[in-house]
Amino acid sequence: MRRDALLRDETEMPRPVPWGLIAGLAVGVALRVVLLRGPGAALDGDEAITGVLARSASHGHIQWIFPGQYYQGTLEALVLVPLRAVFGDSALLVKSITMLCWLAGSIFIDAVTVRLRLAPRWVAFTLMWCWSSGMVRVSTDARTGYGSGLLLVSIGYWAWTRAVVDREQASLGWLAASGVALGAAIWQSPTFLGAALAVGLAALLVRPSRSA
Repeated sequence: MRRDALLRDETEMPRPVPWGLIAGLAVGVALRVVLLRGPGAALDGDEAITGVLARSASHGHIQWIFPGQYYQGTLEALVLVPLRAVFGDSALLVKSITMLCWLAGSIFIDAVTVRLRLAPRWVAFTLMWCWSSGMVRVSTDARTGYGSGLLLVSIGYWAWTRAVVDREQASLGWLAASGVALGAAIWQSPTFLGAALAVGLAALLVRPSRSA
């Protein structure tokens, strides 16, 4: 009875305002607004191909690999297909896919660091979303494969921590989800192979523990 009452009191308590998330998000958005109001707003040749691939896919011609290469996936272009039907074609829309991938990836990485007790909540998010100037610039680059690859790696890390830290929660399912996400990231770009290998190495070296 007493335990149930304590749990009920905890669930009824208002959650604190995530000021760290709000501040980090605001700073990151402001940095990207400044960048996109200058030369960063224009698309280079590789970025423009993302829009071309989306237009081609909207007519039923889907290319799963970047044309002229034997690697680099095209997920950003596929996500762009329904959005361009609603908002039309624009450089900002093409770039926004990468920025949203970076934003979501930052949230997943923050969840990983909190679950592994490596940093307080929203610290990793703020660092990844706002630091450094070079990374902020990369997060607005619409070359297909990189933003989606980063997001998929982040999801793979997060799913792996769910399997390792919370071992009572369908560990095999979370490990499978981690493998699928990391495999899809490698499809997006072979540069993420190292990140996938890091998870495999961590599986051997990190001692599992239950979260509080």
